Amino acid sequence: MTKKIAIVGKGFGLRAHLPALRALKHEVVALVTRDQVQAEQLAKENGITRGLGDWKRLLDLSELDGVILSCPPKIQYEIGRVLLDKNIPVFFEKPLATNPEQSAELLKLATTHQVPTAINFEFPESLAFQWATKMISENTLGPLKRLSYHWHVQTYASRNNIQSWKTNPDDGGGALMQFGSHALYHIEGFSGPIQTITKSTLSNTAFSLTLNAQSGAMIDLNVDTNDPGPWVHRIRFIGEHQEGILENLTHDYLNHFQWRSSGQIKSFPDFQPDGRIAAISALLDRWIKSIDHRKRMHPNVEDGHRIQCLLAEATKRSLT
Repeated sequence: MTKKIAIVGKGFGLRAHLPALRALKHEVVALVTRDQVQAEQLAKENGITRGLGDWKRLLDLSELDGVILSCPPKIQYEIGRVLLDKNIPVFFEKPLATNPEQSAELLKLATTHQVPTAINFEFPESLAFQWATKMISENTLGPLKRLSYHWHVQTYASRNNIQSWKTNPDDGGGALMQFGSHALYHIEGFSGPIQTITKSTLSNTAFSLTLNAQSGAMIDLNVDTNDPGPWVHRIRFIGEHQEGILENLTHDYLNHFQWRSSGQIKSFPDFQPDGRIAAISALLDRWIKSIDHRKRMHPNVEDGHRIQCLLAEATKRSLT
């Protein structure tokens, strides 16, 4: 059944969430931005029913099955807690909020009202990440002993020295909040729960963490979002029997990953024009099905809160 969904946010909301939702044949009934004139113009340009300059007007819509939030974490928290309290399903961006207190409140509201939620940890939806997970779960490499995670890019904001919420940790930006939220979720998917963070070095554009998983695996995580050199997204899995490497050397965040192990290279189909759209579409499909059946899906606010707590612990550890 076609759902009526609203999108809050014009950037990633229009570039990724809108085409991902339309691929599933659902209707976008409203686009919300901060400015009414802009909202109406963008809605018209993108074939959306209405443009709204105030998200509170969503509460007046008689037919609304869910809301996709594509806005800064500080704003996302403010909007999300009202929507959840009104029993409106929400698809969140990551990180969920700016601190664990906020994410705990969102989790409590979603649990109390039994509202279907999702959070956009899209990388595990890719065939490449699913293959790596399969290799580990089937014990192909042997028990995982060490995981080395290296992710170096240069974001648009870093390259052009743009100061915005995306570069401000207090607003939910910065390398740890923006990229670390993804990486920590991936790591727990591969190694199981993280038990301790033994070392943390942070700046606004880079961070380095040393972690221990409950499984006994040792983890090194190094991320730099202002590296003018070649982009590298590499995860090295060191098992008891052999090693495997998941690697992407391109500027496409989700396409072009390869798996290398035992001298063999495995490539995966690409999704055009942006690999993130197909991954988000898969998440949206599960979220909408959870709305139909009023059942939880993953990743949801519980997963988002878990990662929020790890982000806070990494920040705290860097100060000691």
